[in-house]
This record gives sequence, C-alpha cells and structure tokens, in this order.
Amino acid sequence: MESKILNAEQSCLGAAIIDKTAFLYIMENLVTDNFGDRIHKIIFKSIKKLLKNNMECDIVTLTQSTDVATLIEDYGGLSYIVEITSNVPNLNNIEHYVGLVKSAYVKRNKKELLVSVESGKKTIDEALLELETIEECNVEEETFQKILETTLNYTLKGTEHKFSIPALNKYLGGFDKGELLTIGGYTSQGKSGLAIQLAIDFCLKGKKVLFLSTEMLAEEIGRRILGNISSINVMDLRKGMISPEERETLEHTSKKIGQNWKLNIKKIYEIEDAGKYVRKYEPEILILDYIQNLSGEDYKIATRNIKYLQTLTLNKEIATICLSQLNRNKEDVREPRLTDLRDTGRIEEVSNMVIFLYWKERLQQKNQTRLGGEEPEEIEILVSKNRDGTIGRFKMHFYPEFSKFEDVHGEEYQAHQEEIWEKS
Repeated sequence: MESKILNAEQSCLGAAIIDKTAFLYIMENLVTDNFGDRIHKIIFKSIKKLLKNNMECDIVTLTQSTDVATLIEDYGGLSYIVEITSNVPNLNNIEHYVGLVKSAYVKRNKKELLVSVESGKKTIDEALLELETIEECNVEEETFQKILETTLNYTLKGTEHKFSIPALNKYLGGFDKGELLTIGGYTSQGKSGLAIQLAIDFCLKGKKVLFLSTEMLAEEIGRRILGNISSINVMDLRKGMISPEERETLEHTSKKIGQNWKLNIKKIYEIEDAGKYVRKYEPEILILDYIQNLSGEDYKIATRNIKYLQTLTLNKEIATICLSQLNRNKEDVREPRLTDLRDTGRIEEVSNMVIFLYWKERLQQKNQTRLGGEEPEEIEILVSKNRDGTIGRFKMHFYPEFSKFEDVHGEEYQAHQEEIWEKS
C-alpha cells in the first residue's frame, strides 16, 4: 500500500483513539471496508465495538480487545497503537484524512472491477452498477438537519408521480423515485394492459418513461398503445382491418404522441439490459414486463434479478414498476396473495408496494369473445403491500380489445384523460 494512504489510515485511527470529536466523525463517515490494511480493519472494527457498547475509546480499552490483542503483535504489539496515536499530523485535518481513505477505497475497487471484467467474472453492466454503488462513498454525508429539511420539502411537494387512476392514488398516495411497485397476477389477467395504461398516463403527464418487455417487440406494444388511445380494436390493427377514417385517426394519433411523448420501448433478454437502457435514456419511470421471463424457474437467478432491479431503482432514483407472473393450480380459482410471490425470488421483500390483478371470470373461462362495444370486463385490484399506507381493494373496468383500463367511476377519469390529451 502507498505510504500516503497508509499514513492517512493511521491518522484516522489515531485521531479516533485520542479525540472524541474525531472519533464520532470517523464513525459516521467510514466503514471497515474503506481501510485497505488488514490490521487497520481490525482496529476499526474494535473501535466500533467500543462505540456499540457505550465505552470510551482509548489505548487501554482498545488493546484489551481480543481481536486487536491477537493481531497487533505482528505490528509491534502495543507500541503500534501508541505510534499511530502519537503521529497524528493535525486533528483539524481529519476530514482531509477521511477523504484520502475514501478515495483510495474507490481506486482499489475500480481496479478490482476492471480485473473482474477482463477475467470474465463480471459483465461490463454488472461492473458499472457496482461502480455506482462504490462511488457513493465519496458523497458527503448529509447531516440529520439536512435530511429533515429535504424530507420536509418532499412532504410539502408530495410524491414525485401521481397516478391518473384515482383509486391508486387513494391507496398508494402516488409513486416516488426510488420506489419499486410490483404488479402481480396469474397469466392473462391484464398485467401488461395495466402496465401500458400506466405508461400512457405518465407520458400524458410529460414524464420520461422506459418500457422494457421480455416477451413483446416494440411494435406490438406500440400497436396496443394506438388501440388504447384511438379506441380501435387491437386485433383489427393486427389484421390490418382498418377503415379510411380509422387510418386517418391513427396517423394523427401517431404523429401527435410520437412528437410529444418521452417514451422509449425496448425488448430485453437479460436483467443487465435494464441497466444499460436506464443509463442510456435516463427515465423517470421504468416499467419491466415481466421479470420471471428473465429467469425461468431458477429461484437464485430470480432473486439476483430483483435485487439488481432494486439497486438500479435506488441508485438512479427512478420509480420502477415490475410485473410478476404467478403460477397456480389450474383447478384452484382464487385470489392471488403475497405468499404466491415467495416462489419467485425476493420480490415481496424488496417491493415498496405490491398490487395484484384478479380477473375471476377469465380464470373461470366465462368471458366471451369481444369485438368492441361490449360492456367492460370487471377486474379487482388488490393492494396487498404498502409500506407507507393502507392495503385494500378496488374494482376497475377493462377493455381487453383496446388494452384499456378505466376507473369504475370512469366519467371523471375519462374527462381527466381527455383534458390532458388535448393539452399535450
């Protein structure tokens, strides 16, 4: 280790032993892994243990630590502790010493990541995501007062993103950056339709949205968006059965939303693709449809993928919607529940909010073929996890042929959407 960095580590530890103010500052701003020298890691951990046990830190209490007493013999025994406490250059420069230790930590980890990429142990995207986490250690720590000021500002402003569906706002209070919302349900329950509806709603509000699909091409999602906005049967669009009037409507709609919406749609095959596209497009809202398609039945991969998505959400301070498909016994027609997520990695654990779609008639195969103009299907939304609010349930109307959801009190919702559409 370079002598400059070694001296900085020694100065931090020495200052922590002899000065209470420096001790508290170092405990707040450094962690064990920031130290590169093995004995320095041991000393720091022992100092932290004293803090945890409400004991004063000095040479005597420190050297009584079993870990330190065993390991410092290789460094000259007690004399090494005395040496680092006697050679602290200037207690007033403690912030500078801490900065040197942090910078050295970042450089070490960058080098290790580069070696991992070159040896094939990590992909470039995995290394980039880890790099973002590592570099956070150089961010100056916020004081508690600053945290409260920031919290108050956020509170007065409210959540970053409001849903256009009134019932979702009622239960969830909106959608904030750094939050992960999971939308779960059995197959063919309208999950993708709701995700597309939310993407449309946020785009109409001027939000930057990134829609990532593991099973549909961008053109297929685009077709559903056009069907939703224009109220034209998506199956007719698929077959090319479009009247001259509908063609004119579609051309007008395509031009308008193409010029005004901040929407990117991509097909992905690996979770690292999500990190790549988030870095490229810098969205405010990320929608992933759906996560199990990236892992199949592999529980470990599913767990790794959802943790990656959570880290990406927090590091980039985006709001993420993750779709999750549930397995079920075909003979068992019942509401989905949180325990259904436990076979699909740690989705329940890392999600801030979980909602389920329950389309009972579809599960019972009672719904009829729809051509357009029929009464809407009724789907129940179950708010099953909500860290900051209440749980409950509400109903929505669903038009599968248009890939369109509406609040059951649809007049207010539709009027709101039309007003936004005209302004956009």
